[in-house]
Order: sequence, then structure tokens, then C-alpha cells
Amino acid sequence: MKKKWALSALMVLMSVVLLLLLSGCWLFGFTLSGSPTITISPNTVTNGQTGEPYKFTVTAKNIPSGTKKVTFDYNFGDGSANATGSEEATVSGGKASIEISHSYSANSAYGLTVAVSDDTDTLATGYATVLIGTASAGRNYTLTKANYDAEAWVAANSGGYGITVDTWDISALPKGCKFDLRFDTQGIPDKYIIEYPDGTIVHDTGWRGNSSYNGSPLYPGGVVGGPEGEKDNIFVKGSQTHFKVTIIGPDPYTAWDYSIRAHK
Repeated sequence: MKKKWALSALMVLMSVVLLLLLSGCWLFGFTLSGSPTITISPNTVTNGQTGEPYKFTVTAKNIPSGTKKVTFDYNFGDGSANATGSEEATVSGGKASIEISHSYSANSAYGLTVAVSDDTDTLATGYATVLIGTASAGRNYTLTKANYDAEAWVAANSGGYGITVDTWDISALPKGCKFDLRFDTQGIPDKYIIEYPDGTIVHDTGWRGNSSYNGSPLYPGGVVGGPEGEKDNIFVKGSQTHFKVTIIGPDPYTAWDYSIRAHK
């Protein structure tokens, strides 16, 4: 009987402590809902035209509950006189949003960077990629049962500037098989993004290349690693019989290559 009473008392005490913690969060202006984040819509612009204004909606979420106003600082990345700016927004329900627009005067790939801050600190940073000019045509590849049995690396054609979307047919491979990526950006940074199924990003390498390119507006968020890399077990085959590899190369002089391997 004493053990049951002690257990009940402990449960009551724990409930009180939890209530106090939650009350403290409310009183001191922070929540347990997660860290602040920024989303930019659209996140990617392809085949853009010079002189055409492009509008972006920027939304910050999970802003601390004691914050009434935030400031959005943005940089469209082309170095023009109106490439940077700042806007204040009112916070409602932990969210704040602004709309910004910009037109580019030259064909290239640019990085849009947006940071949101309160009176003292930067809360979050978001990024988008804008390609002005024609995107490289996507290519189709097939992984065969022989590739799978031999666990062989299959190389895609090398590429360069722009945004390239390659589609890989995996209909001949069994469900449950796994896929690896090996890449080389050859110095000038590029980014590889793998989708499976369509619309679901299962791997994003970030900008990979020589660290000397850090700070360039072409690479929002900075260079996160060297030119060469390998990532194993990126995804497992389900019902969809293809996956996509998107390569973003903002520098007109860039060159890259990559290979895919399927295995048990």
C-alpha cells in the first residue's frame, strides 16, 4: 500500500514539474515547438529571363512567443545596387512573412539568401537558387540487373553550368535494393540533389568544391565540403521505378561528374 501511495505521489510531483516548465516557457517568451525556420517560395527558379521580375514569399516560423516584430535581411546575389534590402514584419502566432521581388540583368545562377532576426540575434537563415538562362537538358539512364548483381558503379555523362535533371530507370531492379552516389565537382562548387519518389529529397550534398569559393553569392549557405564525395545507402527502392538526380552548377566555367551504384 505504501508503495502505491509513493508511486502516486511521484506521478503527481512529476505532473506539477512539467506544468511549471510549460508555464515558465510561456512566461519567459519561448516555446517547445522547435527552432525558428525560414522557407522561401519558390525555392528554385529555372529558365528565368533577364529583366523579368521574380517574386518570392518568405515565411519565418517557430518565432519565440515573446517576439512581436522581426527583421528580414535579404540578398539576391547578383551584386546590383538593389540586390540587398531589409523589411520589418509583425509576428502573429509564431509566424511572420514578407514578399520580395527582383529582376536580373545577366544570365547566370544566383543564390538568394534571407535571414530573420529579432532585436538581438539572427533566428534563422533560408536560401533559394535562381537560374537566369536556359537549363541544361535532362538525360535518361538505366540501371540493369547486371549492374545490380555486380554492384557496379554506373557513370552519368559529365556536365557543367546550369541546372541539370537526370532520370534513372530502375524498373529492372528488385524492391528493397539500395543506392549510392559518388561525385566530383572538380573544384568549382556544385550541388547534387536526389529525389525518390518524385518530390521527396532523400539527399542533398550541399555546395561541394574548393573552400576558396566560400563567401561567393553563387553559393548561398557556403561550401560545406571538398570537391569529391561518396554517400552510401541514400534510399531503398519502393514502388516507383525511377529516381531523379538534379545537379546545380552556378558558375559558367564549372564541370562535374557522378556515378550511381545499386546493391543489396
